[in-house]
Amino acid sequence: MANLKTYREKRDFSKTPEPGPELAKNSGNSFVVQEHRARTHHFDFRLEIDGVLVSWAVPKGIPEDFDSKRLAVHVEDHPLEYGKFEGIIPKGNYGAGTVAIWDKGEWEPLFPQDWRKNYNEGKIEFLLKGARLDGVWVIFRTKEPNWILKKVNKRPPADPHAKPDREQARFISPQLAKVVPTVPSGNEWSHELKFDGYRLIAVKREGEVRMFTRNGHDWTERFKVLASHLTTITRKDFVLDGEAVVFDEKGRTNFGDLQSAITSDNGGLMTFIAFDILHLDGMSLRDLPLLERQGYLAAIVSEDRGPVMRSRVWPAAEGKALFEQACKHQLEGIISKNSEGRYLEGGRRDWSKSKCRPKQEFVICGYTLPKSSLPAFSALLLASFENGKLVPRGRVGTGFTDKSRLQLLDVFKPLVSKQPLWTGEDKDVVWLKPQLVAEVQFAELTREGSIRQGSFISLREDKAASEVHLDGLQVATSDNKGAKVAGMVISHPERLVYPSDHISKMEVARYY
Repeated sequence: MANLKTYREKRDFSKTPEPGPELAKNSGNSFVVQEHRARTHHFDFRLEIDGVLVSWAVPKGIPEDFDSKRLAVHVEDHPLEYGKFEGIIPKGNYGAGTVAIWDKGEWEPLFPQDWRKNYNEGKIEFLLKGARLDGVWVIFRTKEPNWILKKVNKRPPADPHAKPDREQARFISPQLAKVVPTVPSGNEWSHELKFDGYRLIAVKREGEVRMFTRNGHDWTERFKVLASHLTTITRKDFVLDGEAVVFDEKGRTNFGDLQSAITSDNGGLMTFIAFDILHLDGMSLRDLPLLERQGYLAAIVSEDRGPVMRSRVWPAAEGKALFEQACKHQLEGIISKNSEGRYLEGGRRDWSKSKCRPKQEFVICGYTLPKSSLPAFSALLLASFENGKLVPRGRVGTGFTDKSRLQLLDVFKPLVSKQPLWTGEDKDVVWLKPQLVAEVQFAELTREGSIRQGSFISLREDKAASEVHLDGLQVATSDNKGAKVAGMVISHPERLVYPSDHISKMEVARYY
């Protein structure tokens, strides 16, 4: 039964701006996640049940992939008004610190008939529909007050009577792809080539096209030529998901050539490859299956090569052969998508990427002073964020020209810091605030998680440093054999070691 007695006893409402302990007359199905910078930094996860927000404190953040589990400490119920609360709880009060809304939306139980019984017994599976969180999670009790929160690889039941919602065209956070050890098999999958460019969301509204990065930054000025071409493909408003690329003489996409085209203002070399459509003429298409969305996309974008083209799609049976050909021709790899899946903003459940070569983003944390005749610096110190902490990932000292070293040094100067980010480095290190992201190609990861034989490719301005996490799995295989995690070969990676939670041997290896 809903009860705010404990919430009331812990607070003096004449001294804290938090909402009072009033029970709501009507109950809905909201959820909220609040980032709470108190004595310890944590996230508060809250589900609306019976007129209150049932709450858990999650010290390491909400898991957003299937490999992670998070301790969730069950705390007192909060009033529904707390779901709107942002502000500072003054020092001396319970929970003193800053509270900010990290995500919010609606939730629904995955099994409506039994959810209350299951919850009372200490487990509930539910669907979240938020701006950041979209998918299925499970939370289960171990020993009160400790619960475990985990994202699970399940598809919510589709509504056969669903109709497209009416809305205005706007930026939509792109769906993401998880790295997999082998090309997915099964009739539900379709496959596309993976391109080496900038992921962009193209939004046409009232005759004007704006180009947004994956984080919602407006980059229309950088891609104004592409925006102009996109304006002409249809009179209707739309939202397209795609990639800005430059093709080389062999028909491969090359990120370095794209950056050169941007900096030299030579937009005529660029191509926008559209691979999904999320909105058309006032209708949201995101709840439609991918196969249906591809039909809408084909009606306005041709597969023929040009400044705007549609990504070619291969059927399920050709995935393995497509991956082998992609690797043979030194392409990035392939993307596989569930043809029955709806578009999940920021989710990774229904899309996967099989990579031909190890390449990943890292946070730049410093540089070493130049040796011999090298200008500017010798090597960059790299790291990734894991559970909110920086973890060193080695150095990269190749892939630069003399000119690019000097250009990067100018970028580094405002970020120089006297505070070392970790211990054990040489005295010739110049530390930087961890804000820049570098894309690096390398031979492999060591068992300690550092890169070997790295080569710098470019800065990635479209990705925030806080989003950079290590993919222990670096490349895929076509036959499910020889998959490696941090340098170790994993046999039978697809085997389910925890069948009830659908956790594979590969996922366990990547977790550890």
